[in-house]
Parts: sequence; structure tokens; C-alpha cells
Amino acid sequence: MARIQATIRGIVGTNPTLHLRQAQGAELPVTQFRLALVDRYRDSQTREWKDGETQWVTVSAFRDLAHNVAASVRKGERVIVEGSLRTQEYLGNDHAMHTDVRLEARSVGHDLRYGTSHFTRTIRTDGTDGAESAETADADDQTGAEQPTYPSARPENAQPQPDPLAAASDAPLVGAPF
Repeated sequence: MARIQATIRGIVGTNPTLHLRQAQGAELPVTQFRLALVDRYRDSQTREWKDGETQWVTVSAFRDLAHNVAASVRKGERVIVEGSLRTQEYLGNDHAMHTDVRLEARSVGHDLRYGTSHFTRTIRTDGTDGAESAETADADDQTGAEQPTYPSARPENAQPQPDPLAAASDAPLVGAPF
């Protein structure tokens, strides 16, 4: 089956959780969180911005990205996620068929349209930087090579800052120089 590549913007709905999953005899770091996708539209009669229906996606990040997401992303923050989209149908407790939408992330970042961010390069315990090439990531899929752990880039007691633009509409600024 062909993988569908997608880039999705949304609001983190759950704090990311980091787990170590057994894969081919090695521990594979996996971080998961739920992402809320809210469609906003301008009501033509009231001329106000309104929220449409919320769609939910489960995001999974692996290896180095799993550690970086767990250290950097918190519930309520706006992020942009790029990766492979998958769907899975299942029978729910209500005895009805449901569809679960999942995004296997290749990149995750804060949406700088709504705030600022500070980047810190990850340094592995073996002294190399945390960047992985696509070839290395694909090779790890085959070999199940063990990945090192990283110190957290964000202090454990750090709280997300309130979004100063949360109440502002998505309408462009009139007279803005850009």
C-alpha cells in the first residue's frame, strides 16, 4: 500500500508520552500524542470567526524524533506535523465501526504563526548530534538498532506560555507592512 504524505497543523490535545517498544530484540523509543484539527470559518451573516467540527489524529514519532518531541511539545501548543498518513478501522465498544487516523511523523515543529520558539540541537550521549538521515532511519527499521537516550531540552517544571493570539481572529492585520 502506498503511503500518503501529509502536513497537518493543529493543537496538541494530550501531553506526549514516551514509551520504549520492543522491536526486533531492541527497544524502540516511541512518543504519541493526539492532535486536534479545528476548521475555522468566517460566518457570512455575523462576520465573526467560528470553529467548525474538530477532527482528531494520533501522531507517533520514533527514535530521535520521539525523544525530541517528548522534551519539547506540550498539550495546548500549536504544531505542524509532516509524515505518513494511515487509517485503521476498528469495532468500538458501541458495536459500531470507527476509523482511527494516524500520522507517523517525520518532522514536528511549533507553529510560529502563534508564538515563538527556541531551538537547541540535541547532543547524543555518544557525542554526535541528534540529526538522522533518512537512510539511517530506514536502516534502523531493518536492524532494530538501539538508540541512545537524551537529556530533556525543556525543564520538567516548565509550563507552556499562554497564547497571546488565542482570542485574535485569523483575519489579516489591516495596514500591516507585510
